[in-house]
Amino acid sequence: NSPARGASQRGIELLEQLRGNGGTPELRSFNMLISGAARAGECDLALRLLDDTRDAVRLDLGAIYWRDLRMTSAASLLGSSAVIITYNAALSALSRASRWEEARAMLRSMRDEGCDTSELPY
Repeated sequence: NSPARGASQRGIELLEQLRGNGGTPELRSFNMLISGAARAGECDLALRLLDDTRDAVRLDLGAIYWRDLRMTSAASLLGSSAVIITYNAALSALSRASRWEEARAMLRSMRDEGCDTSELPY
């Protein structure tokens, strides 16, 4: 059990504790958790956290849903760098796991949603 995996697990525990106390995590909290899961080699966890992030964004934006937003609209509401960081962390997890087809599909999806992928550091 690597230190990165332990830290990743502790982050998940804190997220659940926050939710249990009625709190709502911020996008940057999810970004840190996704990045931590990627560094720990926990690709599936990183992707689940990406889904959780989308759910949290839906809640934060009320009746506006992630998939209904053009990413340019989401960027204006959330800050484009925050959205890019979220996706970049998930792409990093896919890359570390050599899941290239899924990474390509995510990039296509991002472009379809209007996200400027030229901001990604790859």
